[in-house]
Amino acid sequence: MSASASASLSAAVLFSGGPAAAFAAIRLAERADRVHLLAGLRAGAPSQGLIDEAAWLNHWAGEKEKFVLHRFPIEALVRHLSSERRWSDLLRHRSLTLALDDLTALACHWRALAFCLDHGVVLAADGARRVAWDRALQNPAIGLRRLEALYAELGVRLEHPAFEEDDSLKRALHALRYYRLKDKRLVEDKPLAPEPERALARAWRRVMRPEKRRETFERRMAAFFGEKIAVVARALQARRKDPAGNPWAKLLEDEAKG
Repeated sequence: MSASASASLSAAVLFSGGPAAAFAAIRLAERADRVHLLAGLRAGAPSQGLIDEAAWLNHWAGEKEKFVLHRFPIEALVRHLSSERRWSDLLRHRSLTLALDDLTALACHWRALAFCLDHGVVLAADGARRVAWDRALQNPAIGLRRLEALYAELGVRLEHPAFEEDDSLKRALHALRYYRLKDKRLVEDKPLAPEPERALARAWRRVMRPEKRRETFERRMAAFFGEKIAVVARALQARRKDPAGNPWAKLLEDEAKG
């Protein structure tokens, strides 16, 4: 990419405030003059850690607005993904319907893609990592490749800068002279979801024991999340044709302020 091209490029990162998201943001900042940090917020989830980490990224960059934080409520999107075909999903996919943390992640991608379409952003990244293979949207055999195809279909390139970092992620950040706030004081790194749902997600994974039957787990999750990604694809294609009048428009809430 030429210097003139990179000088006018804006990029977007799905931002959780965690180390993989920070690493992805820094990598995109090497090619873009501005990086939009897109955070999806569940009802009642705290956001001060996100604000602090975004400010710390700008402090690291030595620029006031190199990284711009956007916080979007995604409760309606999560509810839609988890309930739009509830009885059919229960009959066919059973306990997979309780994968609420993965559905929350998909809702974040939904909102991020809408942002990219609205603002002409053509480069995006997430914090997917190979070691998180039991997360539907971080596993190529489940949802990662489908997500890439959806982004590409909508004219956006999706990258995963931290995918191969595995246990060396903290060292990779330190090599970039980036020392996260979590290295200095406690910052929330958990998914942006209410605590009862986080507890349910932990219990669900213990029951599913994906590490004991990985092939079966991946096959079942791929079928379930293939259908959910198709829902997002239909909604975004409709948004591209009619941003305000499509049936899913009311689910996309405006950016949180304050």
